[in-house]
Amino acid sequence: MKLKPFQMPQSVKLEDQRGNTYGKFVIGPFERGFGTTMGNVLRRILLSSIHGVSVTKIIFENAFHEFTTIEGVKETVTDIVLNIKKIRFQMDEEMDDKRVMMNIKGPKEVVAGDIALPAGIEIVNKDLYLFTITKAVSVKAELVIEWGRGYLQAQYINPDKNIKSIQLDAFFSPVKRVVTTLESMRVGQRTDYDKLILEITTDGTITPENALKQSVVILKGHTDVFEVGDKKLPVITEEFEDDNVLKMRELLSKKVTDLELKVRAKNCLETNSIETLADLVVKTRDEMLKYKNFGRQSLSELEDKLKELGLHFGMDVNKYFKKEND
Repeated sequence: MKLKPFQMPQSVKLEDQRGNTYGKFVIGPFERGFGTTMGNVLRRILLSSIHGVSVTKIIFENAFHEFTTIEGVKETVTDIVLNIKKIRFQMDEEMDDKRVMMNIKGPKEVVAGDIALPAGIEIVNKDLYLFTITKAVSVKAELVIEWGRGYLQAQYINPDKNIKSIQLDAFFSPVKRVVTTLESMRVGQRTDYDKLILEITTDGTITPENALKQSVVILKGHTDVFEVGDKKLPVITEEFEDDNVLKMRELLSKKVTDLELKVRAKNCLETNSIETLADLVVKTRDEMLKYKNFGRQSLSELEDKLKELGLHFGMDVNKYFKKEND
């Protein structure tokens, strides 16, 4: 059976980024429908299967369970535990599960950054409020930090041998939000291909780019079980063009008469065979001022019109018309 060629995605572009917590990716082009398929798969993996670390157990020196209080501490043990669960840890990938000792003396308003950590472990949200010690006492506890993925209820976490151990529901996933959007994309003369826009928000313990890479590794791993031999999928080799290039080409192809210029500027452009915006923007300011009957007032008028369109004099337009000139 001879398969018809498929249009395969040719690029993954990081279109927007805000620190280590937000990334907007544009992927395509996909055959119609495949954008939805890939978007759903990647979103599922990103939200449920990216590895992270979380506190799974807490052992307080002077508290046997969470339904009690600690002398000299404003909050109950339950409140302290709920606040500690919000700490987002970043741990070196080669490190195994760790036990961290917390020993804080009061009086003091305690935040996550007050916890002393060994090398290889960091707290991202250091300003997170934990509890307040109102007296000259110490709060000592052992935190068990484990690797995992997704969400795991306390009942499924391996119990600790210490009878004072408080088991926690653990949220390991570093990915907080994933938004998928589909738009049409042009390849050659066809405009019905899919463009997948993927917006990933993390807690800062992993970058959106690394989260996306990890999700693709997981996806590929789940397809290795299928034996296909040396059969290869035929693909369409026609290159696609970026939407921004197409939009700019369309804009630059417009007639200068659409600018609604004053008579003097309009006549000057016609006299010098400047018909399109592309013809105009390749000129420099000095070149324009050399034209007969074209002064600085006309130049200022044109600059204002071009600025409104996001254009300016002295532009290189070759990259926008390269495809047509080849």
